Amino acid sequence: MELEDIINFDKLITNYGLAIDSSLLDVGCAKGYLVNDFNLNPNVGKAVGVDISAYALICGTRENINGTLFCSNATNLPFHDNSFDLVFCKDTLHNLLTEDEVVKALAELQRVAKNAWVRVGAYNTLEQKEVIDKWATFATCYFHTDKWAKLFERAGF
Repeated sequence: MELEDIINFDKLITNYGLAIDSSLLDVGCAKGYLVNDFNLNPNVGKAVGVDISAYALICGTRENINGTLFCSNATNLPFHDNSFDLVFCKDTLHNLLTEDEVVKALAELQRVAKNAWVRVGAYNTLEQKEVIDKWATFATCYFHTDKWAKLFERAGF
């Protein structure tokens, strides 16, 4: 399955008013496929990515990803305030180690973003939690939706 099957690029572009002069940051970009796809889209501007995994970034570079990739922790992004029209963070925050790191990362997303799109590992029922438990074997920060709401609020969202 391609990322485009999961994320509707046209909807993101429309909902966030992205244009040829827009900038996008993908936090937790892994190899940089989303960065690549946005940079190849003639309707949006420049995209860059950050990931804590130097290995993933090296692999992306070897695959000739179209875009600049930075090695950085989401809790300390190397960009100025309001640097990006859209900060995109999909399924990344569950990899942080503590709730305080999650709040710090969310605050960083807010700091560098004019707009942010964030998807987190969340559950409402015990059955949903059990599914995530099996999927996110190394994750430490996936929570009930009520807890996520409080963490987003603490971070200023």
